[in-house]
Amino acid sequence: MVAERIRQRVESASREAGPLPAHLRVTISLGLAVLRADTTPQALIARADRALYRAKADGKNCVRSRTSLTMIVLRCR
Repeated sequence: MVAERIRQRVESASREAGPLPAHLRVTISLGLAVLRADTTPQALIARADRALYRAKADGKNCVRSRTSLTMIVLRCR
């Protein structure tokens, strides 16, 4: 999945950039939503937003995908 590869690249780039102070860590959290024929733009954004907040709540540096019925946990570190 593209989102997971992006997350991994950000994580790798932060390590390759050199040592950071112990209290700093570069992470990315992503919230994804599926576009269907009957999905309004507002509903799509709302589902992606809920998935993003779930990723942050689950410990950051996560990818979460939200469909109308389920939350899919893709990766969290």
